[in-house]
Order: sequence, then structure tokens, then C-alpha cells
Amino acid sequence: MSFKRDKQFLDFLTSKDEGVNLEFKASLQYDVENRSINKKLSYQVIKAMCSMMNSEGGQILVGFFEGNYKKDLPEEYIGIEKDNRRNNDQWQNFLNDKIKEFILKDVSRSWDVKFRKYKKDLTCAVIEVEESEELIPCIYADENLNVDKNQRVYWVR
Repeated sequence: MSFKRDKQFLDFLTSKDEGVNLEFKASLQYDVENRSINKKLSYQVIKAMCSMMNSEGGQILVGFFEGNYKKDLPEEYIGIEKDNRRNNDQWQNFLNDKIKEFILKDVSRSWDVKFRKYKKDLTCAVIEVEESEELIPCIYADENLNVDKNQRVYWVR
């Protein structure tokens, strides 16, 4: 797909509102508001994936910041490059590791990533998630990413 078509597709997605089948995440690790790495953010992507698998499926756009109008931060494409991975394969491997860390079943056939260029040096990832035939359990982590490996959670949308 060409840059122009990728950009049109991404602009189309971001013109929609988030809902049961669509979620926007700025990054797997980069906290736009604090301009630093925040390892807790990857769990939010995993929760969204798990809840979509346990519901109707959908798409998660990673690389788009929805803005924070209270802090006067506009919405913008930030790209997955902020996650400090050298290429798309390393970014996907990082996501794979997080999925294995927090999702208690093999879900490798339930999702796919499509990388889309918004501009030359800015790539977004669209995670396409399929609805699962059975509920997918996740490991619970609190807001500080303290994990209880014995506590299972079934996120739904």
C-alpha cells in the first residue's frame, strides 16, 4: 500500500469515534504527556486486545494520541517509532512478548498487525483482533503494573 493510501486509511480511522470495535493508543511505551517511557502502557494495549477477543473483535490503532485538552495537548500521530524499537519486526516482537506475559492462552491466530506509514518517518500499527470462540483470560495487573499471576480477568467491551 502506498504512503498516500496508508495516510488516507489512518485519517479515516481517526475520523471515527472509539467504540466497541475501535480503540486508539498513542504507544506501547511512550507517554506523550510526560515525554518519557512508561512501561505500564503496554498493558493497556493488551487489555484492549483481550477485551476485543472476548467481545466482537475490532481494531486498535497504535501511534495516534487522542490529545488532552485539559493540558492543552492536541491530537496527533506520534508513530510507533517512539517505542524505541529499531524496526517493525522488533516492535511486533515486543508486542508478542507482552501478549505471552499477560494473556493466558495461545492467541497467535486471533490477531494480526498491519503497519501503515503516515509519513516517511512515522509508522502506525493497526492491530486487527478477531472475536474468540471462547473467553480469553488475562493476568491481572493493577495501575502500578503489580501482577497477581493467580488472579485471572476476562476483559470485555
